[in-house]
Amino acid sequence: MSKNVEDILKHLGNKDSVMEPKVLDWIKECMAAKEEPKQLLELLSGNYVGYAQMVNLMYDWNMLLGDEEIAIDREVRQHMKSAITRDFDPVKVDSAFQKECPPKWVEQMILDSEWRDLLYELSEAHPNSTILSYAIQCLSDVGLDADKAGAETATSNLKIFKTKLRETMTELAAGDSE
Repeated sequence: MSKNVEDILKHLGNKDSVMEPKVLDWIKECMAAKEEPKQLLELLSGNYVGYAQMVNLMYDWNMLLGDEEIAIDREVRQHMKSAITRDFDPVKVDSAFQKECPPKWVEQMILDSEWRDLLYELSEAHPNSTILSYAIQCLSDVGLDADKAGAETATSNLKIFKTKLRETMTELAAGDSE
């Protein structure tokens, strides 16, 4: 069994792997490598939890109970941000980034101010993450919220560092320093 097929089987063993965008490619590769269809079926069905469907169901129930859509959206986003912050694994994310460069979700995140804030928070906590460095560079390239970058992020991104340095020097020259 090749290393790639071993990696795919590990992916298929994760919860809700059947929902992954590349699942069909993974199955095709395993079938081409003569893996047993029964094993693939057991991995996909045995690890199905249905998190995305549960979120949609909870959303629908909240709507039926009369909650406002904006409030539900805010609560779901906050829960997702907490889970991402808690469970973020830069090694796993960076390994996916190196294989599929660049992922479309990064572009979508930088367009939303709430998700941009999460990217900055994660980049402060994980300054060596390749994908977060890429995201911060994209933010810097389009001029979005560079002032929100913390010291750790600024030191790992030259363009943001120069922006932060220029802002600080301007404040010092104006006598606005704290």
